[in-house]
Amino acid sequence: MEEVKLIIAEEGSFELNQAQTFDINWDPFDDSIDDPVINNTTSSTYVAKYIRAVTEPLLVPHFGEQIMDDLFSRYAKNVATHMLKKTCKYATFILSLKLKGKSAI
Repeated sequence: MEEVKLIIAEEGSFELNQAQTFDINWDPFDDSIDDPVINNTTSSTYVAKYIRAVTEPLLVPHFGEQIMDDLFSRYAKNVATHMLKKTCKYATFILSLKLKGKSAI
């Protein structure tokens, strides 16, 4: 978080009002804190689907539509294997910024 704060300060356009970080499970339906995933196959499928939703529009122009199903099927299998080894979480940053020189509405 310190690096993010430094970049905001160096850029100079914004004032940082508040900053928080927290971890979110890879599988949005997994509400366990630090327990291993109960069903890594189902969880990895969820992860692959939402990663696909974000990355597919970037990948298709370069690699073509025809490889997407196979690519994300393989990705889901890799995620399932990884989930057996450890609890997987994303670091999430929440920032409240105010444009410098602007008054609050």
